[in-house]
Amino acid sequence: MRKAVVLIAVTALVLACGCSALALMSEYPPGPVSFPNGPPGLNDLLKSRDPVYGYFLNEFDSLYYSGDTEAFNAFVALYSKVKVEHLTLVLECGRGEATRMGDKNRTVSYDWMLGGCNWGVTWSKEPMPQTAGLQVWLGGQVHLDKIKVPLNVVVKSGGEIEKFIADHEAARAKSSP
Repeated sequence: MRKAVVLIAVTALVLACGCSALALMSEYPPGPVSFPNGPPGLNDLLKSRDPVYGYFLNEFDSLYYSGDTEAFNAFVALYSKVKVEHLTLVLECGRGEATRMGDKNRTVSYDWMLGGCNWGVTWSKEPMPQTAGLQVWLGGQVHLDKIKVPLNVVVKSGGEIEKFIADHEAARAKSSP
């Protein structure tokens, strides 16, 4: 009897929390992606170039792109026109590589990634804050010395260089008498 009560209680809890307890996740098919409910300017950005890969996990979207510095500069110029509270560009070292869902052996190389939240949300009665962020990997086709970032976009480091320097300095300090 006790097991039955626990099972019923757990089942009721899962059903009551179903929306937050269960994840909705899928890859986008190849080709153009659009979000009719996305922030102003987002669909103009998305129409400019097809992603090489993309997926969503609940309200989070990730779209991966490949191209040279000129293509990235055109993309970031359109990105600067997306109407969200903060526009950020994170500079990353190395090459961008994403693992496809469900298959660790299938990877996709890319040069930059556009991520966002609540672009396609239609179920909420309350307005949901929409976000957009951009990351670029500098170990591929995009070259730092030729990137042109609009002034309304905040540029940040991915932290790899700072971590390397801090680790090196810590090792130097340990080895000093």
